[in-house]
Amino acid sequence: PVILSGGSGTRLWPLSQPNYPKPFLPLNSRELSLIQQTALRVRSSAFHPPLVVCKTEHGLLAAEQFSALGMAPMFLLEPHARNTAPAITAAALLIEEVYGAAIIMLVLPSDHVITDVDAFQKAVAAACAAAEKGDIVTFGIKPSYAETGYGYIHKGSVCDKRSELYSVKSFTEKPDVTRAKAYISSGEYLWNSGMCMVSAGTFLSEMQKHHPLLLAQTKAAFHNRQDIVLGEEPYMEMQSISVDYALLEKSKKVVTLALDCGWSDVGTWRALAHVPLSPARVEDKAIATVNMLGIKNVITDVMMDSPLIMEESRSLDLRQFAKQMRKHHDDNISTLRTERPWGFYEQLHEGTCYKVKYIRVNPKAKLSLQQHRYRAEHWVVLKGQARIILEEQDYDVVPYQSFSVPAGKKHRLENKGTTPLEIIEVQIGTYLGEDDIVRFDDAYDRCSELR
Repeated sequence: PVILSGGSGTRLWPLSQPNYPKPFLPLNSRELSLIQQTALRVRSSAFHPPLVVCKTEHGLLAAEQFSALGMAPMFLLEPHARNTAPAITAAALLIEEVYGAAIIMLVLPSDHVITDVDAFQKAVAAACAAAEKGDIVTFGIKPSYAETGYGYIHKGSVCDKRSELYSVKSFTEKPDVTRAKAYISSGEYLWNSGMCMVSAGTFLSEMQKHHPLLLAQTKAAFHNRQDIVLGEEPYMEMQSISVDYALLEKSKKVVTLALDCGWSDVGTWRALAHVPLSPARVEDKAIATVNMLGIKNVITDVMMDSPLIMEESRSLDLRQFAKQMRKHHDDNISTLRTERPWGFYEQLHEGTCYKVKYIRVNPKAKLSLQQHRYRAEHWVVLKGQARIILEEQDYDVVPYQSFSVPAGKKHRLENKGTTPLEIIEVQIGTYLGEDDIVRFDDAYDRCSELR
């Protein structure tokens, strides 16, 4: 399987953020993110380990989430987002290099919900047989209502009645309501899920036929990669283009398999509202109170200091709205969490000369030995076992105990336990920027990266 993990954190903003986009959020499960659920659907002896293609800044986060499942995928990291065509092409090049051109790729977006996994797996088995014959099999979802946020596949003649495999007449972009209703009434259209199945060799030969420039540029990025990071210069020159435009709308080898598996791309707040939630996902916890009177059909999301109140019918407009908000009001848009090699932190509050954070350190992980010139830090341990180094002394701190680090003192925070270490940090000082740091020793070889 090839798992594509892109996203800029706009479609479900402010819940989704650039440094923590939708694939990594547990939207319909308290424990598992969408990318973890995607991985588990293909964790079997029938598959090789997954190949994950994601942006460079999300590589560490993706690796951590797969590690939590006990899975060790291959990775390709993109220096810039260039849509699905370059990502799948790079994946095909690596798969051809490692396994050979005949290997079948199951291309999966990482951020979809599928509630009927058995139906999905049966469809994959049927699609595999067609892909082995040289077809490019797209997965079309049987539509249940006139959705204007999805692309559609106009299915043609029956190729295999038993597996509901059809030829493809055309791909259509997101329709207006009138056309969407007409599509549903005709019974000839399927939602375009973005999933497909094809051999690496077939995909690359079809790319050579229909978009040779993009293939050449991707090859340059692939062969000039640094370890798992694709070459930056060739990527800079690439067109940002979907695989639909680059290949699927042009190739004569494309067929579609009609699938009913409880699928949703969870691409809008409106779509999320219709996704079944695990009972464990609904928590009795008040985050904030929003008082409204006489307002109907609104979506309300209160996350940190960036609340969203939106008319439900405007859900598809949120992507552009979020981009505008970030462009014009970047200082006021909260970042839910910031990933670090040792774990993550969330900024809870900031005022004049103080800042409050929640910090979680992974088991056996540690922060750098560091020093801050302008701020002192005060830590309260919530869970786990903290080992704190202050100058030349070691201190063990357990839950409900606190520890203070004066400004200008060398210090390090370490998790000595086998469970996550959780602490509340209060920073106090005249300057609280993340660049107020001097590192003396670091387990992750960071030189200029913050914290």
